[in-house]
Amino acid sequence: MTDLSNIYNQNLSGINIPATGYMGFRKTLLIDADLDDTLVNAKRIAIRDAHQVKQLASELKGNSIHETAENVWDYLRANTVYKLDKKGIEELRTPARSLVDGKKGFMDTSFGIDCDDYTILVSAILINLGINHEYRVASYSQKGKFQHIYPVAFDENGEPLIIDIVPEI
Repeated sequence: MTDLSNIYNQNLSGINIPATGYMGFRKTLLIDADLDDTLVNAKRIAIRDAHQVKQLASELKGNSIHETAENVWDYLRANTVYKLDKKGIEELRTPARSLVDGKKGFMDTSFGIDCDDYTILVSAILINLGINHEYRVASYSQKGKFQHIYPVAFDENGEPLIIDIVPEI
């Protein structure tokens, strides 16, 4: 496994963010969006904003896709906090905003990122590294009702590697 001690707890290197934190805007894309809307927009954001985590991606790159997946998981579990979006609101954050809000969650419980934000963030990292991946959705209590999303990378042999950062709930 790659030694990541040099990047843990750093100031979001490679991301141009003022010391006061992310001061971006919020924009409502759709009202009453469904799963397809969420998937389309999550992929769009990951592709459009992958440049925001280009340096981080290179720092997390391991000697194999498996090692890289472990590095991504370890880094995000150590440096971000999970928090559900407010009820009735599905917020899709850019990779940079996810890193900021996820890190702020350690000091302020009103911040954190949820599964779709983690998926966008991991996807953006994988895009930078040219790693083939997909999004998977899950339903646990009500058939057909989307409750969770997570990214799955594919190693050199096409074997799936789940990179689900969401902690056990």
